[in-house]
Amino acid sequence: AVTIEKRDGGVAVVTLDRPTKLNALDMATFRGVRDAAVTLRDDADVRAVVIRGAGRAFSAGLDLKSVVGTTDAKKNFEELLGRPEGEAANLAQAVSHAWRGVPCPVVAAVHGVCFGGGFQIALG
Repeated sequence: AVTIEKRDGGVAVVTLDRPTKLNALDMATFRGVRDAAVTLRDDADVRAVVIRGAGRAFSAGLDLKSVVGTTDAKKNFEELLGRPEGEAANLAQAVSHAWRGVPCPVVAAVHGVCFGGGFQIALG
């Protein structure tokens, strides 16, 4: 899950919220990160964004078990790697690319492990 908390001063805190899985990226988290960027891109009250991980890690990267080790693996890969017509990025890329459209500073507060897709998000 991904949450958005708006704080005083126009700061939005986006939290990767799967602490028991070290915030590993499942399909819902991929969608949540992309959707958070789109939501905040259109919010004129937001002056800065902080992306963080809940618990003891920023993100352990792709959650292989939930994305690949399931009967939905083919569908998941199609969603992650297929680029919708007219879009600049597929879902796997959009978790970092979408933040470029947010018209304010976006900072990743990295702590603990940060691998793969988590590193991609942090680099934005």
